[in-house]
Amino acid sequence: MSLTEQHSLVVVLTILMEMLRAPAANTSQWIYYGKVLMDLFENELTKTTIPPAMADAMDLLYARMDAGDGINAIALRRLVRWFSHHLGNFDFKWETWEAWAAAAKVSSAAANNASATSNQALFLQETLRHCTVLAYHEKIQEKVPEDVKVYLPPAAAAVHIYDDGEAKQQTFFKLLLRQVEHSEGVSLAWLAMQVNPSQNVGREDNDDGTQWWLSYLLHALLQGGEMTFTHLVAVLRRHATLLKRYVILHFLLILWTSYYGYLLIPRFIIL
Repeated sequence: MSLTEQHSLVVVLTILMEMLRAPAANTSQWIYYGKVLMDLFENELTKTTIPPAMADAMDLLYARMDAGDGINAIALRRLVRWFSHHLGNFDFKWETWEAWAAAAKVSSAAANNASATSNQALFLQETLRHCTVLAYHEKIQEKVPEDVKVYLPPAAAAVHIYDDGEAKQQTFFKLLLRQVEHSEGVSLAWLAMQVNPSQNVGREDNDDGTQWWLSYLLHALLQGGEMTFTHLVAVLRRHATLLKRYVILHFLLILWTSYYGYLLIPRFIIL
C-alpha cells in the first residue's frame, strides 16, 4: 500500500527531526538519514509521494528557521550538509529557490540591521557554498535563479605565485608543471637531474640549492590538480612515492650542501 501525501509528509518530517536531534558529537549521522530518504525516493511504493513531501517539509523547516528560538548552529550545519548532498543527487535543482531568497531578505530586514544575517540567509549561503564544493562554481551559478546568486560565494581562484618572476624561474616551473601533467608524472630520477647544480635549471643565483625546488615541486603538484578535488587526488596519488621520499631527500641536501652532497642523490634514488 502506497503512502498518502499527508503520511509521506509526516514520515519525511520525522526523519529530518531525528537527523537534527542526533547528538552533537555524531557529526556523520546525517549520512544515514540521507540514505534512508534516498531509499524512499527510489522505492516503488513511495517514489511518487515522498519527493513532494520532501519539498513541503523543507519549506516548513525553512519558514521556522527565524521563528522563536530558530535553529541552533549544530542543527543548521547538519541540515546544510545533508541538503547540499541531496541537491547534488538531483542536478542541484530546487523549485522554491526564489521563494526562499525572498523570505531571507524579509527576515534579514526584520533585524533592523543591514549587516545582520538571518538563519535563512545563512542557510542559503552555506548550502550554496557546499554545493560549489560538490560541483563546478559555474554549474551552480547556472542552476540557481538570479535572486539566489547574491548568496553564492565568489568563485575560488588559485594563486599562482610563479606566474611572475625571473624568466629562469618561470622556465623551470613550466617544465615541472608539464611533467606533473604528463601521464608518467615526476619521478625522483627526473627531479634529481633538475636539482643537480651541473644542470643549473631554475636555480636562483643567491640560493644554497637546498630549498628552492621543494616549493616549486609542491606548487606544481597542487596547480596540476587545481581543476577539481578529484583531479587533485589523482595527482597526489600518482606522486605518492615522490611525496613520501622527498622529505628525506630534502634533509639529505641540507646535510650535504656541497656539490659532493648532490652525488649522493643517485644512490638514494635506487635504495
